[in-house]
Amino acid sequence: MHPSRSATVAACLLIGLSAAAQAEPRVQTDWSGGPAPGAPVAQWTDGFESVQQISWRALPGQLALSSAPAAPTGDDVTSSAKLCRNVAAADLDGDGDLDLMTALPLTSFPGTGKVRWYENAGDGQTWTEHEIDGDFYGGSGLEAGDIDGDGDLDVAGVAFYGDPQENGRYVWFENLGGAQSWAKHPIAEYFYGAEDVNLVDLDADGDLDVYGSATLAYLGSLNDDVYWFENADGAGGAWVQHTVDDDYADAIDTGAADFDGDGDLDLACSSYGSSTIRWYENGGDGLGWTPHTISGFTALNNALAVGDIDDDGDPDVVGVGYNGTVAGWFENASGDGLVWTGHVVGTMAHGSGVGVADLDGDGALDVYSAGGDLDNALVTWYRNLGGGASWSLQLVDYTTGEGQGIVAGDTDGDGALELVYTDSGSMEGEFTGLRWRRVTRFLPSGQLDSQVLDAGAPSSWTAIDWTAALPPETALALQLRSSNDPLDLGPWSAAITSPGSLDGVLAPGTRYAQYRVLMETADGDVSPTLLDLTLVEGDVTDVPGGPLAATGLTLSPPWPNPAVGASRVRLALPAGGFATVGVYDAAGRRVATPLAASVGAGERVVELPALPPGVYFVRASAGGEVVARKIVAR
Repeated sequence: MHPSRSATVAACLLIGLSAAAQAEPRVQTDWSGGPAPGAPVAQWTDGFESVQQISWRALPGQLALSSAPAAPTGDDVTSSAKLCRNVAAADLDGDGDLDLMTALPLTSFPGTGKVRWYENAGDGQTWTEHEIDGDFYGGSGLEAGDIDGDGDLDVAGVAFYGDPQENGRYVWFENLGGAQSWAKHPIAEYFYGAEDVNLVDLDADGDLDVYGSATLAYLGSLNDDVYWFENADGAGGAWVQHTVDDDYADAIDTGAADFDGDGDLDLACSSYGSSTIRWYENGGDGLGWTPHTISGFTALNNALAVGDIDDDGDPDVVGVGYNGTVAGWFENASGDGLVWTGHVVGTMAHGSGVGVADLDGDGALDVYSAGGDLDNALVTWYRNLGGGASWSLQLVDYTTGEGQGIVAGDTDGDGALELVYTDSGSMEGEFTGLRWRRVTRFLPSGQLDSQVLDAGAPSSWTAIDWTAALPPETALALQLRSSNDPLDLGPWSAAITSPGSLDGVLAPGTRYAQYRVLMETADGDVSPTLLDLTLVEGDVTDVPGGPLAATGLTLSPPWPNPAVGASRVRLALPAGGFATVGVYDAAGRRVATPLAASVGAGERVVELPALPPGVYFVRASAGGEVVARKIVAR
């Protein structure tokens, strides 16, 4: 996805216009908090007033049209990932699209396994295979995260088995730059039967820790255990093992959420041996854990996922089982994790993998699952028709081999989620690899109304700006209204289709303002997407299209944009001299100075640091000229 960009009004404020002291940009970059009608707000955060057929939950930080179930279409990512069991998605190379990774547990004798990642060209159709590690026997689960805190994504991995010296083990692979080279580091060993690895900040100290479970007993392994590994130095160089439960028979899959609503992360785990599901209450520091029962007996004991299925504000648990015949969810009925109620989602035989995501963009979490044995296989998703009370089963694939891993992600950058799953045929000549499927099509139109913004006193609303992607056959427009009565904002303005001045659009001297997003598509395969919106309050005399860009000094749009981690700009100077490049937040505060030096004429690439999520402006100055660009950090 390549967002359209314009010179922005907020950038004008940073370049030094005479009215900068009076102007204030009001920015919204996230809508994932969902509908939040009510009193006017002093600042937009992550909520909105109402929505119709616009997806806000599936991909936090952007809006797109909602979608409807459709016949699955798509291609295979690879047919040469032998016996792969799991798949994960993340932007490993930092270019703005989702890549994929998987582990091949046994690629040759004696025991040798591999970890691979597949570089996405951006369309979800073209993939380039890369190797992370060529010696990871028994590899199973993988998850990406910034383990060493250097701004790029690393990969944590777990091996289900190994030779007697290694057994099952946890490691992490350090991304040494652009995902082109990697260094393997140990976390722990002797965890035979461990197949899930997860990254989260369990002790709330600002870095990523690892948690998981071990299933089998073999040659002194730690089995029947639930545990987590503390990232003690914050850089992945020292790990401290902590036990959550040392006697949970065949503990097989884990998940993290705040089940009791006390502000810290707890853990859930399923047990294949005891056919139960538990959650463990975190005492607050990750050192003391109290077990609680979610289900005292269930066949849905292989894989679990966590999410707010009934949209009541607390996390629930979804499960499938290899010996089960359905997918089900367990309602956190009391909201504090002490009372649970089981519900059926739909048919699922031999379930081995499960996840939750808003696949159709209607604001409700759906369930997707993969499973099968040597004779039967099934990949499905279940559309949540509201509150988890009723479901519509959508068949994705029933011709796969023994499937297990499945993940949802927007791999083609169109604003909707696709499914990627493993197909590990075990017979000679059978397909073994990763399959990619699009399972929905976009609805033709939708709208979203913002919360009412309160300026605190009558003001002037002078300009509007946004960042969006508009594929062919799509359209996006904004409408505005304002008044001094929050209960009667008056009629909506005419549709605004490009950023610019609001002169003649909104009456001056009004305290309250609101925007409406309108989206349309004539092609169900594409949707407009909105990444951010800025409404400028105050006296701004220059607007987009005005004299913003210097005639000699040039600054390229940042890339990647949106950025996860570091990004870059290309600066071109017509003559040598002193130049500065600064990064400013939406309020105009300088947050970084990547360049402040005497430089020669010509082009150079300037590295921008990783930034907290939000909207920023990159301002370049040289020879008395100034130019600015906008960047969105995810």
